Amino acid sequence: MTACATKFRVSNTLGFRPQTLGEMKQCLREVGIQFSDDGRAWSEPANRPTCFDCWTDNIMNDAQLCWNFCLSKFVHSKNAGHFGKDPCLQCDEYTSGPAFIKCAGANRRSTGIASDIDRNDLASTKWEQHICTAGICAAREGEPSRCDTLLRDPLRNTK
Repeated sequence: MTACATKFRVSNTLGFRPQTLGEMKQCLREVGIQFSDDGRAWSEPANRPTCFDCWTDNIMNDAQLCWNFCLSKFVHSKNAGHFGKDPCLQCDEYTSGPAFIKCAGANRRSTGIASDIDRNDLASTKWEQHICTAGICAAREGEPSRCDTLLRDPLRNTK
């Protein structure tokens, strides 16, 4: 979890004064995440999610579904980068990842950009993941995405 995601989760869990979506976006901008918030990535942006929508949806999804795997990240928000040893990264990828890719159209690995997360310890296991050479994992409205097959929760099916 990023520092902004942690701040959002903690403020909305403790209930003193829940952080708003606008405040979360401002936090992300202050740390250098300058995603568009106007739909310019789409040729026809009407009623389409923006990059910021996808990013903030991912954070809010993690805050709800992964908080119990990410408790240590509330104290130390730096990404350790070892996927096989980090249940928080695993939860994010398996529960929020497919929806993020469907919303944004891609993530770093699906576009061929090497991630900063080390997945080498997964080599030759059923959890091994490869860079997607197709580049995009989105689907047309009403059609299933190739990412939909990832929506199973392997964290609960580890046997």
